Amino acid sequence: MLVHLSIKFRILFIVLLFITGCNATPPSEPIGNPVGSPTAGSQEFTLAEARYGHSVANDGDKIYVFGGTTNDGFSGDIEIIDPQTKKSQLLKNKLIPRRYFSAVWDGKESVYIIGGMSLEGRRPYLQSAVEVFNTRTQEVTQAPSHTRATRMNTAVYSDDKIYVFGGTTAGAGLRKGLKHVAWVSVYDTKTQQWTESDDMPLAFATEAVVYKNAIYLAGGFNGRKQFDTFYEFTPASSQWRELTSLPVETSAHAMTVINNYHYSFSNYDELGQTLRYNFDTELWSNANLPLAPRRHTASTTLGNDIYVIGGTAGRSDLYIDNVQVFTF
Repeated sequence: MLVHLSIKFRILFIVLLFITGCNATPPSEPIGNPVGSPTAGSQEFTLAEARYGHSVANDGDKIYVFGGTTNDGFSGDIEIIDPQTKKSQLLKNKLIPRRYFSAVWDGKESVYIIGGMSLEGRRPYLQSAVEVFNTRTQEVTQAPSHTRATRMNTAVYSDDKIYVFGGTTAGAGLRKGLKHVAWVSVYDTKTQQWTESDDMPLAFATEAVVYKNAIYLAGGFNGRKQFDTFYEFTPASSQWRELTSLPVETSAHAMTVINNYHYSFSNYDELGQTLRYNFDTELWSNANLPLAPRRHTASTTLGNDIYVIGGTAGRSDLYIDNVQVFTF
């Protein structure tokens, strides 16, 4: 099912669509130095296709890079990275081309591709089709559509369910064509049904990670300003709790968890920003990792390594093929 934009707002929507991020004022003071940081080594290699606005997932064995925007436009390609050899296999045109979406592994052999933006000719539309990539057979099937289609959403897997948070939607009656939402949609991978949960505290595009029995959402953007908010969502009770704020307002970032640390990579204006949250002390600090400048990147944790993959640095480096590996 395709959720089309009204003709009235299409021109403005196309303008907004091709803006690569969310503007904000850089921090005026240093964030500070971490105490007791884990020692991290780093190495680099390159993707077969440079891209941004993509999504990544791993199944404990391989890393999968989905879609995004490449030099050829919106991509439906899947790049499969072998973390041992750093070599990749490129599966061309496997998916509906889309960008700014989520890819979620179900802990078994399926990765769910949810939301984002696609093109029909030159006409952009919000993508409601949910594709399922099987990591064993490399076949793509479809799950029930996500009728609350969103761009710039964030999604995670927890206890047989996929939780999709926020992002932007559009439709007739929206003066500016795009509207940030506080929606929380839940897909049950066993019953294959979508339900709606209580809204987030804010309507914005944010990033989410899972740690133990809770989901954590940090930073974000609502079309006007960046946020430094940090929330804990408990799926079992659908309860929200506000935690210690990030040391700086942050958006266009990527996040992942390793051990008892939550890492955030990049920021719209501070492309080399790296932040770290300690779940034990409940404090944020500067991670001081040598991140190559980028925004709209993606990250994933596999074993003792964090992979930061692709992105954009704006006009100076529109499509990035760089993959950085931080070993802890």
